[in-house]
Amino acid sequence: MTQTHQPVDHAPRTPNRSIAPRTPEQHLRTVLAANATLSAAAGVAGLVAADRLTESMGLGDPTVIQVVSAALLFFAAAVAWVATRSDKLAAHALAISVCDIAWVVATVVVVAVTDLTTFGLVVAAISAIGVADFAIAQLWLRRKLAA
Repeated sequence: MTQTHQPVDHAPRTPNRSIAPRTPEQHLRTVLAANATLSAAAGVAGLVAADRLTESMGLGDPTVIQVVSAALLFFAAAVAWVATRSDKLAAHALAISVCDIAWVVATVVVVAVTDLTTFGLVVAAISAIGVADFAIAQLWLRRKLAA
């Protein structure tokens, strides 16, 4: 008995359903959710390690980090709410972006008027760049909502 060989198809199999493109609203909600997540993580880290961070960054009083960290947790909760439930997404995203820009400006002021350690400068720079990225992405996607 002879067998006939069928050609083998090595192409990857994909589901036979179309994937709808993501809307600007979905993208904006995703960016806001990431903003909320990283803000919450920074808030928790600051509360848990305020003493160590104060010393490592060259700051005088851990209370500053504790207050900023607690505020970040409230901010994160508000951003998470906007990302998941807000029906006024464009207006709320603008307010969040303004807060993000204020964070960047405040970071520049802190760097200018305090004597941070190298570690403190690196943390400040990474924080400011990351927050600026969120602000830019949120404003850009907010603009695409209106288009």
